[in-house]
Amino acid sequence: MGGHRALLVAAAMTAMVAGAAAGDSTAKLLRATYIATNPVQAAVDPATGEVRGPGAAIAREVARRLDARAEIAGVASPAAVIDSVKNGEADIGLAAFDPARAADVDQKARRAPPFKVGGQRA
Repeated sequence: MGGHRALLVAAAMTAMVAGAAAGDSTAKLLRATYIATNPVQAAVDPATGEVRGPGAAIAREVARRLDARAEIAGVASPAAVIDSVKNGEADIGLAAFDPARAADVDQKARRAPPFKVGGQRA
């Protein structure tokens, strides 16, 4: 689980650094997407309607550090996560690294220096 969390944090921080540096007009709102069918990332609490799980916690923490609020939405697939960010519908997308999808991700966003998460270099 630690490796997955590190990947989610790296994805979140990478995307936010790029968005914040660009002076994004949604600076007070962090829009995050996750794979709705993957309860390891996040899931909607049926009693409260709140999105919970590691992905939701990461999105909220990134938003808190940016003095913004988080809006977290589930989408159908990893491709939909990537598309939501590419199309400007989300600021960050939460998905595990997959070499087959890597070509679809804008590598220019990786301008931020690497950092350690849970003892792992991200």
